[in-house]
Amino acid sequence: MAIVTVSTGGYHPIGMSKREGIHDLAQFRDVIDGIELVLGEPQTTFGLKLDKKALDILNSFDYNSVHMPFEKIEYKKDAETKKIMEKGLEFCEQINAKNAVFHPHCITDYSLIDPFSCTPCIENMDKKTPYQGFQFSNEIGEILKQHPKLGLCVDTAHAWSVKTDPSKFLEYKDRIKSIHVNGETIREGVLKEHGFLIEEPRERINSIKELLSLKVPLVIEASFYPEKKHLLKEEIELLKNY
Repeated sequence: MAIVTVSTGGYHPIGMSKREGIHDLAQFRDVIDGIELVLGEPQTTFGLKLDKKALDILNSFDYNSVHMPFEKIEYKKDAETKKIMEKGLEFCEQINAKNAVFHPHCITDYSLIDPFSCTPCIENMDKKTPYQGFQFSNEIGEILKQHPKLGLCVDTAHAWSVKTDPSKFLEYKDRIKSIHVNGETIREGVLKEHGFLIEEPRERINSIKELLSLKVPLVIEASFYPEKKHLLKEEIELLKNY
């Protein structure tokens, strides 16, 4: 069966803290294989403390990961980067994370990322203007070639947002360490990229079947809006079949 994990980022839109999200995910302990701890921005990262309950839940899984800060941060040779990397390392060790995901547009100096304790991964970005140059498989591929210790986290909805086939990233199949399995959804008239894959047309899901069949964690990043939360169980079941 597929390796399926869930991101704590899904709880952010409904105002639940990371700890509360981890506590809530305990109900799925028998059907998921891990949790991706999303750190957000430096200020909230430095203030985050995982209580014993959260740590016990996290350490009951085999495939945890950390999503390193991606807001108000530039990874370069300065004191703040040093502190945030140390904090990220602390979380990776606390939860025995297999990999850490970085947004490549935030990285100025890759020498700070390459020797990270668990496998550092870059993620293909979406259509927003600041992310230009980090969206398509050839762009991400150039970074991977330059930095052989980096892994790749493929985000399906980010690829669809720039009108490209997520499966193009299979060219770097040996570097793929996880997949953010996102669909697209309309929220208050705006297209969002953290929807449930199960709401996508069947032909779209089938188009990424080869990606979903890789033996790497399939990370559910969907936003758990109240009217959507019930879909999480169905999403897990969908992905487990791969």
